[in-house]
Amino acid sequence: MSNKFICYNTTRQWNPGDEFILFGCQNLCKKVFSNDNLYSLIYNRNPDVRPMNGITQGLRNIRLPNNYTEDYNFTKYDAWLRIGFNDNSIKFNSDLSFCDLAVFAGTPEWISHRCINFFEHILKNKLPTLILGIGWLGNIDAPMEAVIEKTYLFTVRSKILLDHDIAKKYNVVWMPCPALYCVDIGNERQITTLKKCAIVLGVTRTVPFAGIDGKTFRFTVDIARYLRNKYKNIEFKFITHYIDDIPELVNLFGKENVIYHYDSSAYPDIYRSFDLVLSTRVHGCGIAASLGIPNINIAHDIRADTCEGFLSEIINSDYTPTEVDDVFRKYLDDSYITESSTNLIRYKHRTFQDYIKLIAENIPDKTLSRIDYREDICLPSDTSPPPN
Repeated sequence: MSNKFICYNTTRQWNPGDEFILFGCQNLCKKVFSNDNLYSLIYNRNPDVRPMNGITQGLRNIRLPNNYTEDYNFTKYDAWLRIGFNDNSIKFNSDLSFCDLAVFAGTPEWISHRCINFFEHILKNKLPTLILGIGWLGNIDAPMEAVIEKTYLFTVRSKILLDHDIAKKYNVVWMPCPALYCVDIGNERQITTLKKCAIVLGVTRTVPFAGIDGKTFRFTVDIARYLRNKYKNIEFKFITHYIDDIPELVNLFGKENVIYHYDSSAYPDIYRSFDLVLSTRVHGCGIAASLGIPNINIAHDIRADTCEGFLSEIINSDYTPTEVDDVFRKYLDDSYITESSTNLIRYKHRTFQDYIKLIAENIPDKTLSRIDYREDICLPSDTSPPPN
């Protein structure tokens, strides 16, 4: 079969949850196209790579000579001005004429200025698109609407979003977040008894949009201490997704009890050793669910709605320790936790097939022919001057 190159709007080395979603989208595409010759490119939204104002490109399109570091003064300017774009991802001016498909790999951030250049690439190269598992809807401009109105399939991961005007206008469908499929089908773990419990916890000082509020943090710390003191026969460990979380968790619970890895692809093996997961992070529940591990989400913002698609039990910081204990104790019953894991695995397999069918039914041409987008769209360009 011929090679296919797919461009994914995602992040790398920013939010592990985004990468779990990416893995799930890749698994869906691989199955839909029955093709081992699929190659992935990413449009990296990591804020350290791509500025929030994605319209103003500044000096990022400059192609630096290989010997530019020989000029000491130039390297000092480079540190201030961020000359060039050196990340191994789609750049402002990348040639994507060889690409076959663009995929928005579910996230709340997909129509911000940080992403406008992705829409430009789609329109310029007439790429067909899939919008999978979006977590937020808001105002859209003309280039965005031009792409959305011709996308093959538009799914959201929160049922609340189905009431939004955009969802109604473009026949948006609810499906579980693609992170549910980040672990390959058949690689789940059947849980039969509760011996090890992971508590996935962010801290308040983590980078913006990745930390949690103080009330939820204190609640989770108190609950962790309560459960550890009461159930001494169960091994509790703390999983963190961000380097920023480590010092505080080490101070609270000891270095030997804190688990972290810089590489998101390492987390399936990390989570696999646990029988139950309590998580402040939505996609801590997502990867647990993908492994067949029952999980409890500690909700603290609207993103908790996503956990309904993971069959998570959902609690919040208004619960008393006794109420949390009532939820937790159910999983001490071997028959209950076995049934929960079995149902989760069956649900994952069934919805994976449903998702594949849905995508396949909405792709009219498996050869992925170019899309004729509206020609009256004025694409954003780098015309704005630098700030004073």
